[in-house]
Amino acid sequence: MKRILFFSISLCLALHLMAQPAARRKEQADKQKSRATGLTERARLTYPVQQDMPDDAMWSREVYRTLDLTKDENAALYYPVEPVNGRMNLFTLVFRLVTNNMVPAYDYRLDGNEVFTTDNKINVKELLDRYHIYYEENNGKFKIENADIPSNEVMSYFIKEVAFYDQHTGSYHKKVTAICPVLHRADEFSSAPIKYPLFWLNYKDLSTYLTRNPVMTSNLNNSATMSVDDYFSMNMYKGEVYKTTNMQNRLIMQYCETDSARIAEEKRIDQQLVDFEKNIWGQSEKPSVAANTDAVKDSTAVAKTGEKKSVRRGRSARRSRGTSGSSSSSSSKSKSSATKSKSTKAKTSKPKSSGSSSGARASVRRQRH
Repeated sequence: MKRILFFSISLCLALHLMAQPAARRKEQADKQKSRATGLTERARLTYPVQQDMPDDAMWSREVYRTLDLTKDENAALYYPVEPVNGRMNLFTLVFRLVTNNMVPAYDYRLDGNEVFTTDNKINVKELLDRYHIYYEENNGKFKIENADIPSNEVMSYFIKEVAFYDQHTGSYHKKVTAICPVLHRADEFSSAPIKYPLFWLNYKDLSTYLTRNPVMTSNLNNSATMSVDDYFSMNMYKGEVYKTTNMQNRLIMQYCETDSARIAEEKRIDQQLVDFEKNIWGQSEKPSVAANTDAVKDSTAVAKTGEKKSVRRGRSARRSRGTSGSSSSSSSKSKSSATKSKSTKAKTSKPKSSGSSSGARASVRRQRH
């Protein structure tokens, strides 16, 4: 009995000693992760991020867009060019995070696809040297002034968004999954600026920092601010579709030769996303512009025909009134003429009778004498 008890106690101690290094390793890994990102687990819970797409999503569509920062809808990502009163634009924030090794950045490949693997991570020093960005290096850390950050030359972004339907919650979502800043820099041999995609960023790694960076979103109300994460979550940006995830990995310009065909294809893709969302909720489709114009034409035509019918009815009524009036006047005229003729006949008959009577009287008087 004592042997069994001693064996059980020793077994428990051995299991405890075997489990302790694993727990320590996990704790050390969490500490290293928090040091690398600059955020603790409490901070991650304080600043929630977008909802992740489930692996078994019933439907999803991946779309690549170009955000032109010269448009008013996207200007919140560009201004201020240099940090002012604690505010900075998106590229300044991204550049600080990348150069301080707080967020990993990945190379922009020739096919334009994002590959978030360790082998595809960029070398920060090579990036700075390639685009001639002035820096000071001290023990592997880079010191860069705000004036040396080329935030004024980043005039557009490539983003990848995914629209998906979560059958577990019965909800439709649209979220950004990757961001690529694009540098617009004029060359010695060309007057127009050349676009240089810098690197891809995983939005999941970046979103926690975006929740703490406010941007101004209104020209009329300067107090109307929101975080960059809310800006992307609410889809307040406006971008043109240049690619969709397809089996042949082709851009729109590769199978649409003309600008008109490309614009039509972009509108068709956007309309497909809108139609899918409407079909999920069972919303009735709104009539198109052509249908509205046809309905207006039909209503005006009906109104015109009704006016014509009313005019015709008025004319016919007037004509009937005129004919009835003329018939009544003619009948009255005939009646008056008949009475007149009767009166004239009567008048003509009276002198005859009076004449005969006077003649008789004269003859009687003559006979008496």
